[in-house]
Amino acid sequence: MLSLTFQPFYTVKKFMIPRILELKNFLSYPEAVQRVDFTPYNLICLSGKNGNGKSALLDAITWALWGHARKVSGTVKADEGLVRLGATRMMVSLEFSFASRIYRVRREFAKTYGKPYAALDFEIFNEQEDRFFSLTDKTIRATQAGIDKLLGLDYETFINSAFLRQGGANEFSKKSAKERKHILATILGLNQYDLLQQQALDKARALSEEKKALGRIVEQYNTELTKQTTIQEDATNEKKNIEQLSTTITNTEAQQKNVTQAHATGHARLAHLTTTQATYNTKQQAYSDNISKLFAITKAWKLAHVHALTLPPIALLHEQKAKMMLEEQSFVDAQRKSFVVQEKILTTKQLHQQRLTILEKEIEQRIATHRLTIGQQELAYQHHSTLIATLATQIKNLTTKRSHLEKEITEFQKIITQSASFEKEFVQNKKQFEKRRTFYQTLIQRGNWTKNALNDLEHKQKIVHETNNPSCPLCEQLLTIKRKQFLSQQFTHDEQFLRHRLARVTTLLKTLKDLLVEHHKLIEAQTTQSEQLTRTKLQYQEHEKALVSVQTELTLNEQTHAKLVTVGQSMKKSLDKAIQDSDRILKEANAILTCDPELITLAASLTTLNAEIKKLTIDAQAYQKLQQTMSELDQKIKLHAHQIESAQQQQERRIAVRNMIKELKALKLETSGMHAEIQTIPQVAKEQEQLDVALRTLHEQMQQLRITKEQSLQKLGSLEHELLRLQTIGTEVAKKITEAQTYDTEIDDYQQLATAFSKNGIQALLIEQAIPEIEQDANGLLAQLTDNQAQIFIESLRDLKSGGVKETLDIQIADGSGIRPYEMYSGGEAFRVDFALRIAISKLLARRAGTALQTLIIDEGFGSQDEEGLAHIMDALYAIQSDFAKIIVVSHLPELKHNFPVHFVVEKGPSGSMVHIEERG
Repeated sequence: MLSLTFQPFYTVKKFMIPRILELKNFLSYPEAVQRVDFTPYNLICLSGKNGNGKSALLDAITWALWGHARKVSGTVKADEGLVRLGATRMMVSLEFSFASRIYRVRREFAKTYGKPYAALDFEIFNEQEDRFFSLTDKTIRATQAGIDKLLGLDYETFINSAFLRQGGANEFSKKSAKERKHILATILGLNQYDLLQQQALDKARALSEEKKALGRIVEQYNTELTKQTTIQEDATNEKKNIEQLSTTITNTEAQQKNVTQAHATGHARLAHLTTTQATYNTKQQAYSDNISKLFAITKAWKLAHVHALTLPPIALLHEQKAKMMLEEQSFVDAQRKSFVVQEKILTTKQLHQQRLTILEKEIEQRIATHRLTIGQQELAYQHHSTLIATLATQIKNLTTKRSHLEKEITEFQKIITQSASFEKEFVQNKKQFEKRRTFYQTLIQRGNWTKNALNDLEHKQKIVHETNNPSCPLCEQLLTIKRKQFLSQQFTHDEQFLRHRLARVTTLLKTLKDLLVEHHKLIEAQTTQSEQLTRTKLQYQEHEKALVSVQTELTLNEQTHAKLVTVGQSMKKSLDKAIQDSDRILKEANAILTCDPELITLAASLTTLNAEIKKLTIDAQAYQKLQQTMSELDQKIKLHAHQIESAQQQQERRIAVRNMIKELKALKLETSGMHAEIQTIPQVAKEQEQLDVALRTLHEQMQQLRITKEQSLQKLGSLEHELLRLQTIGTEVAKKITEAQTYDTEIDDYQQLATAFSKNGIQALLIEQAIPEIEQDANGLLAQLTDNQAQIFIESLRDLKSGGVKETLDIQIADGSGIRPYEMYSGGEAFRVDFALRIAISKLLARRAGTALQTLIIDEGFGSQDEEGLAHIMDALYAIQSDFAKIIVVSHLPELKHNFPVHFVVEKGPSGSMVHIEERG
């Protein structure tokens, strides 16, 4: 089924309308940004002298949009030759409307340190937010592609339709037939059919690949179907294997059941023996515990019996204790009296210390008051001394600063005095540089004029030497052989003269360029020196102001310093007197401590009490020995009381020993029967381990058999699934063979579509339909320009000598002399033909856009027209004015430019080209 995306027979194109152009350092335009506003005007004339920079404005538009403009000879890239002489960076910004939207393109180029730099910004205006939003892509190439996609025209198509460049009005006419067709195809948007043709070819190619892929699939399916018999045999063998495995699994399960029963019986017996062993161990532990208890009771009985035999009588012990208590009471009385005396000593010491503290506080307060007075005076004196030292330092620093400023002012005066001659020289050098640069631009224009003259001369020589053309290239009159020889000699002489002039201009340009570069370096150096001189003058003025300020501050500080020195001397005398009074105050304080009566009485009481405490001292060692003896007597008395209790327990201990001996005999008899049964545990455990090994072996065999059976079942399922898949493949093969048979018809359909969309198909028909429109518009203008004396014919087919026809796009002109090819015309007649054709193509472009929002630009080219021809051209411009939103004409001819209501006058000054607007009604 055909599936192509069809568009209308031509793509709707719109074209940009320039609004605001801003340029900086572009060709002859200066460093300051030049702003040109085209918005309010429909018909504009760019006027001014040759070389002032009229065409540069149009070059700026094309360079901003496509990065293309005139190319200077000898440069690798066009950008390098467009930068203003002496500058390193240029910028062009173009704001334009397109399809009722406003866009802005800003392109920059710079060359610093020998390395080029380029930048491109693309923006769209948002009316709601009243600002531009960026459409710039990651790279310049991608951003340019976005601009080209928006405009729908490339640079070549633009200069062959809406832009008649200076000296290039015949851009379309002089193209080959193939190139003319390509330009018309671009204007008509026929590249859409190239895309459709490519889609059809791609679709046909894809269908062919799909057909080949179907063939490969069918071949692969047939190869797989050959495996069907082998897979059927494998499935039968797997079924037999599964039956054998099922039988083996049943036998193994029965054997596993028997071993499991034997293992359970052995496990129960082993559990009983384990319980018996635990009971035996418990009884053995009880037997050991009873033996230990028997030994402990026996030992306690023997110890009580020994104590009863060794203790002294209780009455003797009580008598010894009564004597020791009397001795202890005498020690306690002496110690009580010592405590009373010690308390009196402590009280007297406290009263003595309190009185001493009161007197010391009074002395310290008097001394502290005096020291505070001295400290305050010292701080005041130190602060005053610090102020004097600070002022002295400031005076020293200000004196140094004054000397430094006076020295720098003297140096600045010398520099300013010596710079008077430099400023005059700098002004003269700048004027000389501007004159040389202006002369350099003039020489470039002369060189371009000379080259154009040489080209015209070569064309004339070619026509004079043609045998098939006996007419004069200037007046079109018939020429004799002698006249041709004369013209040939004249042209040769003119050619030699022009080539000599071109060589001189080229040499002079090279020399002058080197001189300008060197002069520019000198100007830059002098500019830097001039800026430094300006900074020096400003520094001189600042230093003079600073010197006055420093001198005022220095005088004030010196006066203040003298006053502070006088006050400091008075403060020093007061401080010395206060220090001398300190010794007297200290002696008076010491006399108070030695003469106080209360303090003397308390000291005497302390001496008496200390003598008394020495008499009441007791023998601590004897008192400690008495305490130890009394403790031993108390212990013996307690043992007597314990012995009485122990005697009551001795009978109980005898009965306990008798009972434990009976219980030990019973345990001995009971455990002797268990011991024989416990001896069989190792044999039973070994038999159980053997059954565990047999049971694990059977379990592993069962698992392996089940895994093998499961694998066989999976393999059988896989084989059966493969058989079903092969049956499905057999059905699919039949469908694929039927499907492949339908591809041939569809491939043939797409190939026919590709032929229809090709250059010789629909595109040729559409160009054939557009030719009458171009002829009609061109002939309407040409009739107006030639007083109905000429008519254009565009031929799309050419007869071949072999009898066939060839696709072409030839231009034939009919006038009073007959029908001739365009190439046979020159001068004014050719320009009128070129002008009519280009206007017709531009109107075609406007009609194809479906809107009147179009731009037409005409750059010079009217010099070959006489006064009547210029009048006809002006009438034609007014006639087509309604077909275009904006028409821009560049001309310096007074006969033509006075007929325009709005002039953008381009003038060239010392700093570069400038534009101002004149409205003449």
